[in-house]
Amino acid sequence: MTSSGGQTSSEAQPANFSGNPFQGLRFLFRIDSLEPNFQAQEGQRDGLNRWIPPTIWNAYYRTQGQLYRWEAGTISPVLPDDEAFDDDLNYHSDTRFRCATVFTQSPWTQNYLAVDFDATLLNVCEQGYRCWYDIRFTQEESPYGPETAYSRVDLASGDMHLAGPSISPWVRELFPAIYRYAPTEGDDSPPVLAGLVGNLPIILALVAFSCPEDRLDDILTDRIRPGLWRGLPNSVRSNMGRERYRGMVVSVFIDPTGDEAAQNPEGLLGLENGLYGPFFRI
Repeated sequence: MTSSGGQTSSEAQPANFSGNPFQGLRFLFRIDSLEPNFQAQEGQRDGLNRWIPPTIWNAYYRTQGQLYRWEAGTISPVLPDDEAFDDDLNYHSDTRFRCATVFTQSPWTQNYLAVDFDATLLNVCEQGYRCWYDIRFTQEESPYGPETAYSRVDLASGDMHLAGPSISPWVRELFPAIYRYAPTEGDDSPPVLAGLVGNLPIILALVAFSCPEDRLDDILTDRIRPGLWRGLPNSVRSNMGRERYRGMVVSVFIDPTGDEAAQNPEGLLGLENGLYGPFFRI
């Protein structure tokens, strides 16, 4: 069911833009917190002597997080009596759509480092990658006009910065300054940034890194609405979540309780590709 980033969904159809464009879409997700186990592997460094996360699967302490449901643009916790669970309170983990392991490199840099699998199950450097990738952006066409663009977030390929300038709260609060638009010589007319699309686990990780772990439930359930980031509450500053050595595994699952259309991974590919509009718009 997993599909590589950038793949275009051929079967998914756009939702009705006159109402909630995400109507009928849903998925489950879980954010498990990670910390390095330095007894299992000594701290690793890159070529600039900056810390990087462990590279072997058993060099982490992992804490399982709450299971959530994203449905039509809002998020709620999945309770034990939900149909997503069986009698033993297990859920259908074989319906995984996509996964990412993400760490902040703070305080050495503002970068996020990630791989597109669960790094507690596989050794990072043995999967055909260099050890860890920075998140990156590609510029995508937007339906809002020829001078506008979506920024697609993913791994490895693309630009270091968002497609254009913006003062939108999600730009300021989800992305450290290193990822925001930076003009270059000759770049006199950047596109108007119309919104964020792309890899769902990475987008959810960016939300999680915007707040301390003990505020995550509040932020997920209260600050996200269809296509909108409502901004962090006054009691939370975005740098509070980028704690030293903080990491997470974000897993997105097909929701087995949805109708046939909701269980089709093509719908989630369409969501990642901006077919229904951006995950967060300006």
